[in-house]
Order: sequence, then structure tokens, then C-alpha cells
Amino acid sequence: MTDRIANTSLAQMLINSVQQDQGNLTNLQQLLASGMNISKPSDNPTQVNNLLDVQSALARSSQMIANAKDGLAMLGVANGAMSSAVNIMQQARATLLSAGNSSLPPASIKAIATSLNGNLQSLMDVANTQYLGVAIFGGTSGATAAYDSSGNYLGNTTSPTRTVAPGVSLPSSVTDPLGGSGGSNMIVALNQIVTDLSSGSPANLQSDIAKFDAAFSNIQSSAGQIGSQFQEMTSISQQTTLTQQTLSNQLGGIQSVDVAAVTTQYQQAMSNYQVTLYATAKVAQPSLATYLN
Repeated sequence: MTDRIANTSLAQMLINSVQQDQGNLTNLQQLLASGMNISKPSDNPTQVNNLLDVQSALARSSQMIANAKDGLAMLGVANGAMSSAVNIMQQARATLLSAGNSSLPPASIKAIATSLNGNLQSLMDVANTQYLGVAIFGGTSGATAAYDSSGNYLGNTTSPTRTVAPGVSLPSSVTDPLGGSGGSNMIVALNQIVTDLSSGSPANLQSDIAKFDAAFSNIQSSAGQIGSQFQEMTSISQQTTLTQQTLSNQLGGIQSVDVAAVTTQYQQAMSNYQVTLYATAKVAQPSLATYLN
């Protein structure tokens, strides 16, 4: 009687072991099939919180990268516009200086005025460059033009910004790059210079050059500021991209199955299952005593 009880208990233990091995094999098969360590919260409650934290951080970094891309696109347009403005004004200055040639007849002076007026119109086009339908140098006003033909500034002084890192917002353009509505505004200065030279006389040339240089200084300063902003946003964007890569690796470490390791576990579990199944079959074989009471 004692032997029958012992054998029955041993058989039940082995059957339980077989069932546990089957469950383990099923779990490992699911891991290999899905490639995911966590398919539902109950799979690993402790890691679920870590997973949610990393996913949230990854979503934030993705949004910040998108913000930086938009900011860099805007700064790229602004940088190109300011580079064009500098080139146009360099040509205009050389033309203006040529008016100082004392041998030039009035008709040539007037021709210089016409050329400078062409430079003025080109500058107006650049200064009113648009990005997504609004003036890129108009701040956050939403104005479609930053300046009118008299040089009056039509925007506001609040630079548009983009959030590119936690707690970090960077400007994506400059406001009023020509320097306001006074004499140091290049539109105002060039309008006056064109008027002065249209008379055919360079009598006011020295004061005109002084006005031009003061206004040109504003343009060069704004161009330098845009370049600096572009470099800063590029640097922050690269750092955010590296952070995103780190978070992606963390997410993979939490969520993705180590296929090689799980395959090894599966092979070992299959071996254990086969051994247990064999032992169970041997112990649990029915005999005549099984049916005797």
C-alpha cells in the first residue's frame, strides 16, 4: 500500500512537472514568434513602468526632432535671404562708390541712381521673403510682408521659436533685420540715396555713403545672428537625435527578445520536457495493482 501511494505521488509530481514544462515551452514559443518581451502588462509588471517611461521620452524626443527640423528649415530660408541681402548690398556699395568719380557726367550719375534703385527693389524682395505664407522676418505677427516700400517695419519684435530639447526653445528667425524705420534702415537709406543721385549730382555722396554703411552694418549683424542661430539649433538637434537613439536602444532592451538567448532557453526547455515526459511515462505505466482495491 505504501509503495502504491509513493508511486502515485511521484507520478503526479512528474505530471505537474510536464505541465510546467509545457507552459514554459509555450511562453518561449510566443516570445520567439512575437519578438516581444512584453505583449501585455501581466507579462512583466515591473518592466511595464520602465517601458511606458521610455516610450513617453521617445515620443517627446521625436516631437523635438520634428520641431528642430522645421526650425532649421526656417533658419535655412532666413540664412539664404540674409546672404542674398549682403551680396546685393555689396554690389550696391561698389556702385555707390563709383559715383565719386569726378569725371562722370550727370547722365552717368543718374544711371547709377537707376542701378541702385534696382538693388533697392531686390532688397525689398529679400526682406519680404516668406516661409509658409508669412514674412519670415516679421516675427510672430503673421504679416505677409515685413516692410513696406518706405521701409516701415510691419511685423513685431517677438522672434518665432521652436522647442528642441526639454526646457530649451531657440529662435528660428530674426525680427526687423534691416534695423527699424530710421535712417539706419537700408530701404530708407537707399530711397534717399536714389533721390540724391537722380538729380545728376554727387553733392551729397559722402553723407549718402555714411548712411549706407550704417544701414549695411545692421544687415551684416542680422546675417551673423541668423548664422549663429542655425549652428546652435543644428547642434541641439544632433544631441536630441543621439538621445533618441539611446532611448530606442533602451526600448529595444526592454521590449525586444534576445533571439539567441531565448532560442537557447527553448532548446534547453525542450530537452527538459522530453526527459520529464519519458520519466513520467515510465512511472505512470498502468499495472494490475492499479486496478486492485
